[in-house]
Amino acid sequence: MTSIHPIRPNVTFFVPVTSNVDWERVVSDWLSTKRSHHTRRVYSNDLNYFLAHEPGLTVEYFLSDRHLAYEISERYRGILLEEGKSGATINRRLSALKSFIAYCYHCGPP
Repeated sequence: MTSIHPIRPNVTFFVPVTSNVDWERVVSDWLSTKRSHHTRRVYSNDLNYFLAHEPGLTVEYFLSDRHLAYEISERYRGILLEEGKSGATINRRLSALKSFIAYCYHCGPP
């Protein structure tokens, strides 16, 4: 019988990756991948709005586990619905958040 070995055993759902990464630089690099100045501005605002609604959550969680990050984004969708945001606003904010999660995932852990 073969045993299953975890791909990333040091990553858990409960502990964020601790590092000395300059997260402002990571966000800046992510925003620089967006062609439109308008997109960069609203995505930056959307990410800041999300972090303001998740006290204690830092961008390091985006590297700790991608599936947890997507789970948090779905919870955020519920918050936006409760606030009565329009469908277009919810879609844009989730698009920004998921874009950032994907960017962090593809960059890999620090």
